Amino acid sequence: MKNISLTMLTAFIILMIGGFSQTFAQAGNTPDSFSSTVIGSDSSCEGVSHTYEAPYVSDVTYTWSATGGVIITPNGFYQVGINWNVPGMGRVEVNMRYPSGFDTTISKDVTVYPSPLPSLYAPFLSCENEIKEYRVVYSPGSTYLWTVTGGTMIGNSTDTLINIHWTNAGNHQVQFRETDIHGCIYSGTIFTAVDPDPIPVIMGDQNVCEGSLMTYNLASPSGGTYEWTSTGGTLMSSNADDNVQIQWTTPGTYQLRIQEWNRGGCDSSSVMTIYVHPSSAISVTGNALVCPGDTVTYNAQGPANNTFQWNVQGGTVVNGTVQGSVQIAWENPGNFPLQVNESSGFGCATSGLINVQVREKPQSAFSGNMFGCPNQSMTFIAAQNPNYTYLWSHSNGQAAGPLNTNQLTLTWNDLATSNVSLSVTDQNGCRNDSAMAVNIAAAPLAMISGPDVICYPNISGNYFTALNNNYTYTWSVNGGQAMTSSTAFTLDVAWNLTGSNSLDLTVIDQNTGCTTLVQRNIAVERVNMPTLSLAPQNCAPFTFSYNASQPVNGQTYSWNFGNGNSALQLNTSQLYRYPGTYDLQLTVRTPAGCTGTTNTSVVVLPRPRASFNASTEGIEESLGALKVSTENISQGADTYIWRSGDGQTSTAFEPVFTYKAPGVYNLQLITINSDGCRDSVFRFVEVKSPEVFYVPNAFSPNGDNMNDYFSVLSNNISEFSISIFDRWGKLVYSSDDKDFQWDGTFMGRPLDNGKYAYIISATGIYGGAYETQGAVMVLR
Repeated sequence: MKNISLTMLTAFIILMIGGFSQTFAQAGNTPDSFSSTVIGSDSSCEGVSHTYEAPYVSDVTYTWSATGGVIITPNGFYQVGINWNVPGMGRVEVNMRYPSGFDTTISKDVTVYPSPLPSLYAPFLSCENEIKEYRVVYSPGSTYLWTVTGGTMIGNSTDTLINIHWTNAGNHQVQFRETDIHGCIYSGTIFTAVDPDPIPVIMGDQNVCEGSLMTYNLASPSGGTYEWTSTGGTLMSSNADDNVQIQWTTPGTYQLRIQEWNRGGCDSSSVMTIYVHPSSAISVTGNALVCPGDTVTYNAQGPANNTFQWNVQGGTVVNGTVQGSVQIAWENPGNFPLQVNESSGFGCATSGLINVQVREKPQSAFSGNMFGCPNQSMTFIAAQNPNYTYLWSHSNGQAAGPLNTNQLTLTWNDLATSNVSLSVTDQNGCRNDSAMAVNIAAAPLAMISGPDVICYPNISGNYFTALNNNYTYTWSVNGGQAMTSSTAFTLDVAWNLTGSNSLDLTVIDQNTGCTTLVQRNIAVERVNMPTLSLAPQNCAPFTFSYNASQPVNGQTYSWNFGNGNSALQLNTSQLYRYPGTYDLQLTVRTPAGCTGTTNTSVVVLPRPRASFNASTEGIEESLGALKVSTENISQGADTYIWRSGDGQTSTAFEPVFTYKAPGVYNLQLITINSDGCRDSVFRFVEVKSPEVFYVPNAFSPNGDNMNDYFSVLSNNISEFSISIFDRWGKLVYSSDDKDFQWDGTFMGRPLDNGKYAYIISATGIYGGAYETQGAVMVLR
């Protein structure tokens, strides 16, 4: 018993010293050796299982426990399996109980590293033939491995970023594994669904006719999203269905495009070329206005291999009934439709129409007298048509105007028979001619006797011609009034218009009907008298001036100014120096000798004389103003108006003006007498600014940038000196600068608060001398 007790005591001491475990010999159930710890890995990754064992001793009971892990094998054996599922510091312990009742516990600390948790960025959907990006956020010390099924990897399989080109539709996998710095592993599978691209096929006609409405469909719609676009035509239905209606309005070649997206967002497009053939009315070119007998070529637009059929009315086809060009000889006047029908190889029918007007020949008949007289004008007139051109010809006489209008005026000069012809051509070149024979007889003789010049207002005149009982007489007055019968051989006229008038006499030979027209120009002259407008009274010296109108051509002018002077031009001037009343006269003469006179009086009144003297009374010693006194030495005036030059006015006889600002002012005096005549005079007055300075009584040199210096404000000061003393009479500051600034220090040191006396001497720019003294307070 002593040996056992001693042995157990020894084991207990060893256990206490070792602190973890004991190993005992098998014989006699007495421990003879020990191990201090559990055997097994001291680190693990989260979720990884490890096996741990204790010293094997027969008949010993083992009881295992785990902190941070789960025992996954039966307990009670010297070995145990543990799955470490909690990251951090774990522990495995085993209690060993001997048959003798002695027990001991041994353990092992295990570091459990967490499994890596990668941040993956991976798409779960893709389109066939699309390249997708897969990437993981890099963790320091980790390694990576990518594997792909169903696609092609672009890049290194061990990089953090790869691209995969999904070439086949279907459900594919991307395997990813990360091994961190502790050897812990994360592995996972990314499932990517790769949708097939749609394959749109457009069903519909490629060759269509202009103006047709066509429907286009998809051969196998995917049930996704659609967008139809076209470079021509007009969409007549929604462009987002699996079919579309398009109105093809303009011939040409266009592209019809369908963009299809399936339900997975994969898209593809298809294009069909559409040929739009013309089917609208074609243009027929050719002359639409023709004359009977014209042969005209007409053309229809279209390919040379198309067929044409012309339908002609009112003319005969000369050539080309089934060609794109036809020649037609027009026969009868009227309006005729010329139609052509064109057929293409695609069955698109086109037609063209031109309305052809076969015009009547223009009317060339004209009116006129078949009997004429020498030196007498005769007019022949055809109907006026702005679309016609005219050409006259004649065998006798002189034309008074152009030969290419609808009328012709001829003056006959021979006693013979003359032929007059007219050729008329319309705007289409259609032409017609007419002619007339005219017999010429002798004209009656006539002349007008009477005065040629009438002076207004004496406007009467008597005119006459030779009497012939076979003649009839007709007088016409232009610018006057017939006072006797206008059908006698004599006529009295009262002229009522000035200028060039006329008197016409028409004499007709009753036997032949020939007429002679005699005209006499009558100058009824009226003197154009200028209007003289003068003020009833004028002040001397007065200048009369006339420049109100332009001289009348041919008229002469003569002025008598009433003061011994005269002038021979209309626009003139005359100076009246002295007061008085003058008789002014203007005489006007026309080229024919008609005269007119106008008179007026010029009244010239005496004018006052303005004069004054001005002087200053003295310069004030403050910032006040300068006063200027006046001495009025004017003559002949009753009213006075003064202007100071700075906005002041006065009506006093001799005012005094006060100026507030220095400068040179224009002092003006206006004098007015009882007749309203005026005179004015001005003088320049110089106002000088005062010589002053201002001294403050305190300052605060405390560095706050407000009143930190003692200084003097001055105006017009040229010389300056200041001396400053403390209360004991000690000089602490002096300066000869009027812009000085004293900071309240002496020899660089601030002075105490208190009063400091000063003495100032100054001289002004105008010579004034100033002495002043006082005190300034230093307040810090």
